[in-house]
Amino acid sequence: MSSVYTATATREGRWWVISVPAVDGVTQALHLDDVAQAAAELVAVTLDVPVDDVRIEVVMASGDDR
Repeated sequence: MSSVYTATATREGRWWVISVPAVDGVTQALHLDDVAQAAAELVAVTLDVPVDDVRIEVVMASGDDR
Protein backbone atom coordinates (compact mmCIF):
# COMPACT_ATOMS: atom_id res chain seq x y z
CA MET A 1 0.00 0.00 0.00
CA SER A 2 1.39 3.39 -0.92
CA SER A 3 1.20 6.55 1.13
CA VAL A 4 0.90 10.07 -0.28
CA TYR A 5 3.22 12.81 0.97
CA THR A 6 3.16 16.50 0.15
CA ALA A 7 6.37 18.09 -1.08
CA THR A 8 6.75 21.86 -1.48
CA ALA A 9 9.13 23.01 -4.21
CA THR A 10 10.79 26.43 -3.98
CA ARG A 11 13.15 27.84 -6.60
CA GLU A 12 16.53 28.92 -5.17
CA GLY A 13 18.89 30.04 -7.91
CA ARG A 14 19.44 27.12 -10.29
CA TRP A 15 18.03 24.57 -7.83
CA TRP A 16 14.61 23.51 -6.60
CA VAL A 17 14.59 23.10 -2.83
CA ILE A 18 12.09 20.43 -1.81
CA SER A 19 10.59 20.29 1.66
CA VAL A 20 8.65 17.25 2.90
CA PRO A 21 7.18 18.21 6.29
CA ALA A 22 5.84 14.71 7.06
CA VAL A 23 9.41 13.44 7.42
CA ASP A 24 10.92 16.77 8.48
CA GLY A 25 13.25 16.57 5.51
CA VAL A 26 14.67 18.71 2.73
CA THR A 27 16.34 17.76 -0.54
CA GLN A 28 17.00 19.41 -3.88
CA ALA A 29 16.70 18.90 -7.62
CA LEU A 30 18.18 20.74 -10.55
CA HIS A 31 15.13 20.27 -12.78
CA LEU A 32 11.45 20.66 -11.94
CA ASP A 33 10.75 17.30 -13.62
CA ASP A 34 12.94 15.63 -10.97
CA VAL A 35 11.23 17.12 -7.91
CA ALA A 36 8.73 14.30 -7.29
CA GLN A 37 11.37 11.57 -7.62
CA ALA A 38 13.80 13.38 -5.32
CA ALA A 39 11.05 13.82 -2.73
CA ALA A 40 10.02 10.16 -3.01
CA GLU A 41 13.62 9.04 -2.49
CA LEU A 42 13.92 11.30 0.57
CA VAL A 43 10.77 9.82 2.11
CA ALA A 44 11.79 6.24 1.29
CA VAL A 45 15.25 6.62 2.83
CA THR A 46 13.97 8.45 5.89
CA LEU A 47 11.20 5.92 6.62
CA ASP A 48 13.11 2.86 5.36
CA VAL A 49 10.37 1.87 2.91
CA PRO A 50 10.54 0.97 -0.79
CA VAL A 51 10.46 4.05 -3.02
CA ASP A 52 7.69 2.35 -5.03
CA ASP A 53 5.47 2.59 -1.93
CA VAL A 54 5.79 6.40 -1.81
CA ARG A 55 3.54 8.80 -3.73
CA ILE A 56 4.32 12.50 -3.85
CA GLU A 57 2.00 15.45 -4.36
CA VAL A 58 4.13 18.42 -5.43
CA VAL A 59 3.00 21.88 -4.36
CA MET A 60 4.73 24.88 -5.81
CA ALA A 61 5.69 27.62 -3.36
CA SER A 62 3.85 30.85 -4.07
CA GLY A 63 5.27 32.52 -7.16
CA ASP A 64 7.40 29.50 -8.18
CA ASP A 65 5.32 28.10 -11.03
CA ARG A 66 8.18 28.20 -13.57
